[in-house]
Amino acid sequence: MPRLKKATAEFQIVDPELKKLADEFRAAYIEARTKHESMRAGRYVEYKPPAKYDGCQAIRTSSGIQIEKARPSIWLEYAKFFKQNGIRPREYVPLIFDSILTEYLFEPNQLFSSELRKFWENYARKRDYAAAIELHIGDDAFLTQLGMVSKNIKKITKQDRVLALQTATSLDPLYRYCEARRLGKIGEKVADVYFERAVKQFLRNKDAYIRRWGHFIPYELRNIESAV
Repeated sequence: MPRLKKATAEFQIVDPELKKLADEFRAAYIEARTKHESMRAGRYVEYKPPAKYDGCQAIRTSSGIQIEKARPSIWLEYAKFFKQNGIRPREYVPLIFDSILTEYLFEPNQLFSSELRKFWENYARKRDYAAAIELHIGDDAFLTQLGMVSKNIKKITKQDRVLALQTATSLDPLYRYCEARRLGKIGEKVADVYFERAVKQFLRNKDAYIRRWGHFIPYELRNIESAV
């Protein structure tokens, strides 16, 4: 009987970003599926995805004859959807599970129907609008306070900006933190004071803040995945 060996060439070159999204999709799905399996059973049930979802490499004989085709993982296949649309799996997957009530629980490939994508688009549009409004309100409040604390409105200093951040009553933590970080060293104390609250606010609507607030969001904040 000819000896078998696993061919690895088909899986050696994988886009690192796709691989990261695939891993995040898998983790988010297991977490959401476990949560809903447990709710239905009335006890903790740890969901374990079938091995077929993880795909497999092609199997060949030692002479190179292929006897089983390679099967890509379902996680990697749908990671392309997340990459193309700039969506985080950890936001998309639980939203679908928690918002769409059905008699059965979604399999991974069932999360991407046209109806569910439309549902996501409406949801994201509302969150984007909310984030844009928050930035507009923050700008107005900050400029108003600058006018009150500055001795010369035509020549506003960094000290004026720090004082405005410290004394404004209607600025939210995320706005204060982002503006303080833009000021550099002079704004460090203000940034430190509001960091934890800014992170909590940011994570509630991370993708929308990044899209709507753009470069106003500091680099280090963009990479945070959980509250400190």
